[in-house]
Amino acid sequence: MIAKMKKYQFLIFHKEYDAFLETLRDAGVFHVVEKQKGAADDAGLAQKMQVRSQLRARIALFERIRKAADPASLKALEADIPADQDAMALLQRSEDRINEKERIQQLVNALQKEIEHLEVWGEFDPKRVHDLEAAGYRLSFYICPIRSWKSEWESLYQAMEIARKGTQLYFVTLTSIDAPAPAIDAERYQPGDASLSTLKAELSDYQSSIEVLDAELLRMAAQGLNLLEAAERSQMADIQYDQVRLSGRKEADEKLLLLDAWAPENRVKHINAILDQTGAWYATYDPKPGDDVPVLLQNNPFARLFEPIANLYMLPKYAELDLTPFFAPFFMLFFGLCLGDSGYGLLLFLIASGVKLFKKDLGKAFKAIMTLVQILGASTFIVGFLTGTFFGFTLYEYQVPILQRLKAAVFFDNNDMFMLSLGIGVVQILFAMILRVVNRIIQFGVVHALSMIGWVVLFLSIGFAVLFPSLLPLGGAIHLGIMGAAAVLIFFFNSPGKNPFLNVGLGLWDTYNMATGLMGDVLSYVRLFALGLSGGILGGVFNSLAVGMSPDIPVLGTVITLFIFLFGHAINLFMNTLGALVHPMRLTFVEFYKNSGFEGGAPTYTAFSKQK
Repeated sequence: MIAKMKKYQFLIFHKEYDAFLETLRDAGVFHVVEKQKGAADDAGLAQKMQVRSQLRARIALFERIRKAADPASLKALEADIPADQDAMALLQRSEDRINEKERIQQLVNALQKEIEHLEVWGEFDPKRVHDLEAAGYRLSFYICPIRSWKSEWESLYQAMEIARKGTQLYFVTLTSIDAPAPAIDAERYQPGDASLSTLKAELSDYQSSIEVLDAELLRMAAQGLNLLEAAERSQMADIQYDQVRLSGRKEADEKLLLLDAWAPENRVKHINAILDQTGAWYATYDPKPGDDVPVLLQNNPFARLFEPIANLYMLPKYAELDLTPFFAPFFMLFFGLCLGDSGYGLLLFLIASGVKLFKKDLGKAFKAIMTLVQILGASTFIVGFLTGTFFGFTLYEYQVPILQRLKAAVFFDNNDMFMLSLGIGVVQILFAMILRVVNRIIQFGVVHALSMIGWVVLFLSIGFAVLFPSLLPLGGAIHLGIMGAAAVLIFFFNSPGKNPFLNVGLGLWDTYNMATGLMGDVLSYVRLFALGLSGGILGGVFNSLAVGMSPDIPVLGTVITLFIFLFGHAINLFMNTLGALVHPMRLTFVEFYKNSGFEGGAPTYTAFSKQK
C-alpha cells in the first residue's frame, strides 16, 4: 500500500533559513520539493557535485585495485592505516600518481614501438654510424618487400641483408658521401641516437617506476577506500542540503523564503510538535489531483520482499493502487513454474539459508534478498512436484510408494501443464481487471468504472457458465440477461458525460481491443509451461551425458560423471534461474500491469536527512 502524505508549506525569514533547514534535516521525514535547476544556478553546488563525481571514480578504481590484489598483501596494508589521513589530500595525491602513471605509460608505449622497430636491426652503436659519416662513408638503412630485392645492389651499393621478417627484407648499404644517394626503390629507415640496449634499459626504468606507482596506489586503495567512501557520503549530504537550500522561493524582496515539502501523514503530530518550536510559519494540505506526490510504499513483510522487483519498473502514482501485494503471490508461482525442478528449488533455498545463517554481517537489504530467494526456492521445490522433476530425474518413474501416492495426487503431464499455464493467465488477467475497477473507483468514482465492471461481469459469467453449466447454462436466459446488462455498461458508460453515439463507437473500439489483446495476453502465459519443460529436458540431457560419456575406469569414471553432472546442472540452473526471473517480470509488467490500468511514474519519497 501507499503511505498517506501531507503537503507542508513553510514561510521562513531569510536570516533563519539555514537554521530551519537544519531542523528539517534533523527531523529526517520531509521530502522537500527541489528546484530542478539548482545545480546550474549555484557554482558552489556544481563544484561539490564535481568533487563527488571524482570521489566516486576514485572509489571505483580503488575497488578494482583491491579486487586484483593479493589478499595477504592487502590485509597487511590494511593493518597499518595512518591515523591522520585526509580524504581530499588522498584524492589529490592519488590523482597525481594516476596522472604520473599515465604520462610514463605513454612513454613506455612509444619506447616499445621504437624497440620493436629497432630489434630487427640488432644491437649496434649509433655513434659508429656517425663515425663512418665523419670518415666519408654513408651507412643507409632500407626496408623493401622480399620480391623487390635486387642482387645487383650488393655490387653497386655494397648492400648487405640484415634480416627478414614476414614478407619484408631489411638491409643496409655503404656508399661514399661524395657519391650520389643510392637509386634504390625501398623504404628508408632512420635510426635514432640511442642503441637497442639503451632503449631497453630506459624501458626497464620506466616499468620499474610504474611498479612503484602501482604499489603506492595499492597502499592508498587498501588504507583509504573507507575514508573516500565516508567523504563521498558527506559530500552527498552537502549536495542534498544545498539542493534543498536553493529550492526556497524568494518572496517579499528576498526577505522571506517559501518552501514546499511532503511528509507521511502518520508522522504529522510528531512533526508539528517540532515545527512549533521553531517559530516558523507553516501550513498543511491534503494532496490535490495533479499534485506530484512522492510515493512511499508500506507493505506487509511478505509483499515488502517484492518491492525491489516492483521498483525495477516504476512506482505507482499516489492515487493509484500499489500492485506489489497483488502480483507477489503470482510472481512466486510463476518463478516456480518457470524453473520447474524441485532439486533446483531446494538448492536455492539451502544456499540462501546458509548465507543468512553463516554470514552475520548481512545488510538489511541483502538479507531481504536472501529471504526472497528462500521463498522463490520453496515455491520451486513445491511446484516441481507437479511434474516430479528433481535435478533432471523424473521421480515418478521410481516405484517408491510415497512417490507413487504423490504422483496420483498432484502429477501433471505436459497437456495438463499447458492448460494450467493458460488457466493461470486467465485468472491473473481477470484479477487485474478487477483491480482496474477498484483503481477507477478510487481515483474517479463508480461511474467511471461501470464500463470495466461490464467487462468483468461478462468474462466472469462466461467462465462460470463453462465451469458450472448446471448452475448457469451457457447461452441460457439468465446468462443472456447478464451478458445484456454487461453490454449496456460496456457500450453506454465507457465515457461518462459524452454523447451516447460516441460511447457506442468507443465501446466497439474497446471490444476490438479486448478481443485481440486478451488473446495475445493469455497466450503469453504459455512461456510458464515452455520454460519449465525445457529446463527439465535439459537437466535430463546432462544426466544422460554424465552417464554415457563416463569411461569404464573405476575412479576416473566417477570423477568425469560428477564433473559433467555438476557443470551441466550449474549451467542449467544459472540459465533457468535467469529466465525464471525475467519472464515472470515480463508477465507482471506487461500483461498484469496493462490490464490493471497501471499508469505509474510517481517520484520516490526521499527524506531530507543526515547521511549515516
